[in-house]
Amino acid sequence: MSHDPIWDVIRSTSTPGSVSNAVGSITLNSDGTISVSGSYTSDLNSDQTAAINGGGFTKVFAGGYGMYAAQRSNGSLLVLGYATNGSEEQSTVQQLLTSNISDVRFNYGAGAAKTTDGAIITWGH
Repeated sequence: MSHDPIWDVIRSTSTPGSVSNAVGSITLNSDGTISVSGSYTSDLNSDQTAAINGGGFTKVFAGGYGMYAAQRSNGSLLVLGYATNGSEEQSTVQQLLTSNISDVRFNYGAGAAKTTDGAIITWGH
């Protein structure tokens, strides 16, 4: 099995602006809101929609194939995109929204976040 390192690339910004992956982008706006466009950005679950509407974001991430994340100053993390928007990942989305995250990683179809106490939370496949 070959390994294509392009899927390990994670782009992020903590200043207003956009970062992208293979199929879309996420934008951190100067007022702390975010905007998303592209594949896997329109079929969000209720927790993701509420988090987006709540604003307060300070950093955005994009990577993998349609993987996006946005972090608030309290360390909580919103994930959306490929393999995260359905009901099967809703409990993980909720957990990340109430956790303090220190690191984010993506691959082609999955993601992982490390909490400040060292736990690893994963999603996708």
